[in-house]
Amino acid sequence: VNWTGKTRRAAVGKKTARALEEAGWKADFVADVADAVSLSEQFAQENRGQIGKALFPCWQSAGDDLESGLAAVGIQLDRLVCYDMIAHPNMTSVIRGLPDPDAVVFTSPQAARFLMAERPLSKDTLAVSIGPSTSEALLSLGCPIVYEALDRSLEGTAEVIDGVFPT
Repeated sequence: VNWTGKTRRAAVGKKTARALEEAGWKADFVADVADAVSLSEQFAQENRGQIGKALFPCWQSAGDDLESGLAAVGIQLDRLVCYDMIAHPNMTSVIRGLPDPDAVVFTSPQAARFLMAERPLSKDTLAVSIGPSTSEALLSLGCPIVYEALDRSLEGTAEVIDGVFPT
């Protein structure tokens, strides 16, 4: 796609902005906190009255936080579903055959729901979450203690694990 002219590109966070750059596009706007609520609030505030319509390439189960946040300030968001996450056909047997881990890193609410349905964590297993929505999912699924990364990244989750299990 060759969008030119007044088309602006927004990224939910620094990693998405980096991916855009690697694809040859520059992010005109990057949210301070990598989540849809922050993106909608900050983008709407900086672009109020300048943008009437936006395109949202997303995955099948993306929430509606961005859509509702932008709609509140009159920006129409067109959702373009680009991909979906599905479990590998052998995942259930693989999960059930694994020994109890010391920690499990969850990178999405969907991954938390899938794993917890197939094999709930033992009370001694540390649940590490990449961010607030994943933490909420884990808590709602009965994980008594969830450690959440301050930096919503794999590096952030590694820091949590390192803090709990120092070498």
